[in-house]
Amino acid sequence: MIDRVTDIPKLVAVSADDQFMMFDWTNMWYDKFQGEKRLMILPNNDHGLQDINMVLTQWGNLVRSLAQGKTNRPSFTYTKNSENGMLSVKISDPS
Repeated sequence: MIDRVTDIPKLVAVSADDQFMMFDWTNMWYDKFQGEKRLMILPNNDHGLQDINMVLTQWGNLVRSLAQGKTNRPSFTYTKNSENGMLSVKISDPS
């Protein structure tokens, strides 16, 4: 079923302080999503997601860019050094 959403841009929002689902559980399923995806980790929010305005703002930005036909949204890639655990992040310029 997860392959059915490959062509749809995705915004996944998780709460950092969720008492039922740990946000680091995303490592079990997030990489299985193919295509464009964004992960939003909301600090100081529990399972009830009190900061829904932040989610709606980011969702609105994504929908607006899709409606305007934009395909050059900012993105980043990262690599992890297995010896020292350091992350290297490369941010792409959308222009």
